[in-house]
Amino acid sequence: FRLGAQVPNVVIYTAGAGEWPCEPAVCMNPSNPAEILIGAVPDHCFTSGDGGLTWQHTILASPYGVNCDPVVLADGSGRFYYFHLVYDLSRVVCHRREGMQSPWTMESFTGLYNTYDVDKEWAAYDPVTGNLYTTWTRFNTWGSSNPQDSTDIFVARSADKGVTWGAQTLISNVGGNATGGFGSVHGSYVTTGPAGEVYVAWWSPAGLMFDRSTDQGVTWLGNDIKVTPSPIQWIVPLPGIMTGVSFPVIDCDRSNGPNRGNI
Repeated sequence: FRLGAQVPNVVIYTAGAGEWPCEPAVCMNPSNPAEILIGAVPDHCFTSGDGGLTWQHTILASPYGVNCDPVVLADGSGRFYYFHLVYDLSRVVCHRREGMQSPWTMESFTGLYNTYDVDKEWAAYDPVTGNLYTTWTRFNTWGSSNPQDSTDIFVARSADKGVTWGAQTLISNVGGNATGGFGSVHGSYVTTGPAGEVYVAWWSPAGLMFDRSTDQGVTWLGNDIKVTPSPIQWIVPLPGIMTGVSFPVIDCDRSNGPNRGNI
């Protein structure tokens, strides 16, 4: 009988006074898993080239500002992407770097509105088509209790590695209120399937919802699929933590194994 070595817990950053890095998102380079990228609120970027043993810290910058909900991806060519929101919640911003050692040289955006707010975007890279997809919640006014205000789920596609973005497509058939709580549609997460299908899941007042596209995000189901029979209490109190929020993460098996295509 032999015990295996304990996996080390590596501290990648110690926050200074007044800092509150949180909501970390992590990805690995599929061509080189030793390369890892982490984004954290509001503008932190952490990189490792040795499988997570040592880390470098930089601050992400944008002319639109960098604020909350970081999402990081790596594509099949070793490019890295960093998505985030901005302070006035007017758009979803996408940065790209050509490799771990390269600077962030490309910046684009989607979900741009003049009178609406954007919250809780997510993104996915499709290795079948090479497309990028990002989803988000559109609020009339974030946090509004006005019954005339509402929320809906949108998606956009980039077919040129994030340089430009296509139409902003409404995918939720039934929306919610704009409070940002259980009565809103919120927290859309996106992934892709082995034939380039696009899958999205999100919270709604009715429960966990699901939608899919088989034509690279152009058309979607006429009626969203209700995954759970009743609403989910996705905001929970946690001792010592200001708020506990659980969003529905979705993924799909794109391998050639027996579970290929399982969501």
